[in-house]
Amino acid sequence: MRDAPRLTVQSPVTEADTDTWVACAMTARICDDILSSLVDPLPNSLLRADDANYPWEKQSVWLRSYLRAAADHLLVWANIVNPLKVHDDSEVVNPPRPYLTLARGAIEASAQAGWVMLGTDDKERTLRHLRLMYHDLRYQEEAHRDHDVAVAEHARRRRSEIKQRVEGVYSFGSIKHPEPKYASMIKAVAAAAGWDPDDAILTWRAASAAAHGKSWYSDYGTTAVVGDEYEPGHYRVTRIPEAGHITHAIGLAVRLLDFGTATLARHFGANVEVLRTMALITVAESMPIAAGEEAAKSAFLAHHVERLVELTANDNPQVGNFDG
Repeated sequence: MRDAPRLTVQSPVTEADTDTWVACAMTARICDDILSSLVDPLPNSLLRADDANYPWEKQSVWLRSYLRAAADHLLVWANIVNPLKVHDDSEVVNPPRPYLTLARGAIEASAQAGWVMLGTDDKERTLRHLRLMYHDLRYQEEAHRDHDVAVAEHARRRRSEIKQRVEGVYSFGSIKHPEPKYASMIKAVAAAAGWDPDDAILTWRAASAAAHGKSWYSDYGTTAVVGDEYEPGHYRVTRIPEAGHITHAIGLAVRLLDFGTATLARHFGANVEVLRTMALITVAESMPIAAGEEAAKSAFLAHHVERLVELTANDNPQVGNFDG
C-alpha cells in the first residue's frame, strides 16, 4: 500500500506576528505575577464588601481562580513561542490548533471573572458570582455522579446550601436560571476591554472550532491550495495555516486577561500601576537578551525601578495586600 500524500506545509511566522507574540507573552507573564501577589482584599475595597455578602464562598477567591486559569493557558503558550531559556539552534514547529485551544480556554476563563466584576453594584456582582458558582457545582455533580457518589453528593449539598443562605436576599430561581452563557459574557467583557464584541465572538468560536476538530475552522484559519484531481470532482488540497489568526486569538485572550487582572487589582483596593510596575521589573529581569543588548536592558530596568520609587514615595501607598 503506497503512502498517502502529505497535505500540510509549514507556514512561517512574520516579523510583525513575532513582535506581537513577544508582547503578548510579556503581558501574560506580568498578569500572572500580579495575580500571584494578590492575597486578601484591603479594608473598604469593593471585594471586601462583596466577600461579606456571601462569606462561605468568597468572590475574591473564585475571581482570582478564573484569572489564574487564563494565565496558566497563556503561560504555556508563552513558554513555547517566547521561552525564558533559548538555545541558538532551537526551532519551534507546531500545528496551529493547540495554540488556538489555549487561547479559547483563556478567553472563557477571563470572561467569567470580568463578567462578575462588571456588575453595577455589590448585589449584582454577588448574584453573578452565585450564578457561576451554582452551575460550576452542578457540572461537578454531573461529572462525578456515576464515578464518585460522595463527591457528587458534596457538590449537590453545596448547591442546596446556596438556597438556604440567600433566602430573603435573592430569588433562588434567579441563581439557577438562566445559566450564564459564554457568548454573552465574552461580548460584555470584550466591549469593556476595548475589543469589538462581534469580532470577539467570531474569534472565540473559531478557536473553539479548532479545539474541537470542526471542519469549518480549516476554511476560516487556513489558505487552501488545490492540487491534483485524484477522483472525478475530488482534489488533493494542501492547507497552509495563517499565523495571523493565532495572533488575533491570542491577542484577544491576553486583552481579556489584562483587563480582568487590572480590574481585580482595583477591586482588591490595590494600586494597579504599582503592581504592574513591580511585575514588569520581575518579568523583564528574567527575559533573555541578545548579545550586545545588556546595556539597553539595564537602562530599561533602571527606568522602571526609578518609576516604582516615585509611585511608592507616599507615606501610605495603597498597593494592596500582596506577597513578597
